[in-house]
Amino acid sequence: MNKEKLVKKQAREAMKGNTLPIIAGISLAVVSVIFVEYLMYFFWAIFGAVDFETEEMNAAAKLPYFLTLAGGVIIGTLISPIINGVFKTASNAVINKDCNVTDVFFFFRSGRVYMKTMLINMALFLIYGTLTSLFQGAMVSLMGTDGALGVTAMVISGVFKFLVYAWFIHYPLCLYAIDDSKSALRYMFGYIGFSFRHFGALIRLAFSMLGWILLCFFVVPLLYVGPYALCAAINSARWLKKLDDEKAAHKYAPMQTYTGYTGQ
Repeated sequence: MNKEKLVKKQAREAMKGNTLPIIAGISLAVVSVIFVEYLMYFFWAIFGAVDFETEEMNAAAKLPYFLTLAGGVIIGTLISPIINGVFKTASNAVINKDCNVTDVFFFFRSGRVYMKTMLINMALFLIYGTLTSLFQGAMVSLMGTDGALGVTAMVISGVFKFLVYAWFIHYPLCLYAIDDSKSALRYMFGYIGFSFRHFGALIRLAFSMLGWILLCFFVVPLLYVGPYALCAAINSARWLKKLDDEKAAHKYAPMQTYTGYTGQ
């Protein structure tokens, strides 16, 4: 049995009795994102800041547009620890074999933890937003938005967004959920090398779940695939981190590769 199969097997075992709390957490995070998005559109509509036919900013209402955008970013940041809470819910299911719907509010438990979580999220979102916006702008400038070239630019931008997520966002979020005891800077910038080293592991895991992911075209499978994929990602990250720690401590032996994947 290869590594990905073992990771997924343990993820399925972790989900037993824990699927509903994870679904509830994911649903709350999705609803929160939608709420912020529609709140922004509501105020843009009031001030006529956006032409909704072309989805472009109204040049005569730049100030309301950017004030609303800033407000949306602030509100999104304030509630962003819910996203970390979703990862924590899955982490508790994987590591402790037990999770609760209230785990989604784990990072609201104290002012210090809440501020630390927002700081981490702001840094990660800024990295993601800056890199993807610059790249997408370059694609639009080079290839436009119409015709085959426009579609190609959109696909390339989508792939780049996934790569930025994989290189800078994914593992820090997973590892912060697993262990939040390190400094904020560690999660903001300290796992970039880790993410690049284990990028291949994430890609292999994603491809091994491609069939499940394609089923998400239908709504009902998504209710299972979302928690399953999240638990598998958390499970993979924790064993990869364990391996790195063993290597750093000079305790790693070649014959013990992925010892955590034995299911014991």
